[in-house]
Amino acid sequence: MRLPFRAAAFGAALSLLAVTFAPPASAAGTTRVEQTDGSVQIYQDVSMRLDGPTIWIQNANHKAMLEIKTASCSFDGKIKRCFPSTFSLHRQDGTHAIAVAWGTVYLNLTNSAQQLPLSSKDLPAQSLLVLVRTERGTYVSVRGTIDKVTQ
Repeated sequence: MRLPFRAAAFGAALSLLAVTFAPPASAAGTTRVEQTDGSVQIYQDVSMRLDGPTIWIQNANHKAMLEIKTASCSFDGKIKRCFPSTFSLHRQDGTHAIAVAWGTVYLNLTNSAQQLPLSSKDLPAQSLLVLVRTERGTYVSVRGTIDKVTQ
């Protein structure tokens, strides 16, 4: 079992993203996808909606939507931390399930910035941070302000 390595790798990824994490100027976010060949796609101005345990991320041109269902949630202070149990990409050609190797979803639903666990960085008010590695080795990160919350 390689949990110490995974924990160290995840901690390094979290540190790297936390260093570059800055609150967006408006209710918008950024999705970053790094493929196994090293290519990177960055999607700016994505909208984020939290509907119960499901996070919906939609790109600016409304041609694709990422659905993240969360499970096994707990609180670290006021930060809600969850496992992304289901990860799906919805496009015009259909819905594509994406197998998750590991990942974490951080949600700050308060009205003030909260410190991320094991980090000196804060997660801004009403925002989220998603870090995922797929079974194929693709890294996906999502960060930004949540546009709408429904329970």
